Amino acid sequence: MPFRALLEGPDFGILAYNRRAARACPWTARPGANVLVDLLLPRPGRAATSAPSGKNTGHRPLLAQLRRGAFGNSALRAIVDRVCEDPQVRTLWDRTADLRRHAYGTVRPIYLDGWRPRPVWVRIMGWQTLHELSLRVITGEPATSTHEPGLASIG
Repeated sequence: MPFRALLEGPDFGILAYNRRAARACPWTARPGANVLVDLLLPRPGRAATSAPSGKNTGHRPLLAQLRRGAFGNSALRAIVDRVCEDPQVRTLWDRTADLRRHAYGTVRPIYLDGWRPRPVWVRIMGWQTLHELSLRVITGEPATSTHEPGLASIG
């Protein structure tokens, strides 16, 4: 693929990645990496989604995605418990009950080493595999615009 790509399991664990993903986001190549845990907890992945001011730009869609998936899923419920040990995540988890907003299809800033303090704008896309419906291919495509359609109507 000409852009970053991950193969993600039902628990958001990273099962495979391409060279572009590993180069841009080295945390994705770590054995046991989990998209939600690594982006929500204070780790290198979270740094990539946080502006230089420290404000996180991507927690709400990730938490909405986790909230939606955790209904009746003990593996995802365990991830909720784990990420909510962080006070910032717990506060945001308790403050929002959004189920509609999720990361797929959004345009978001990613702060990569060597590019800071400017973000790289990326469209996050989720693709379901045909052979195993519980797996997803996640791509980070360069975005031509920083505009996220419908954001104002979502809140």
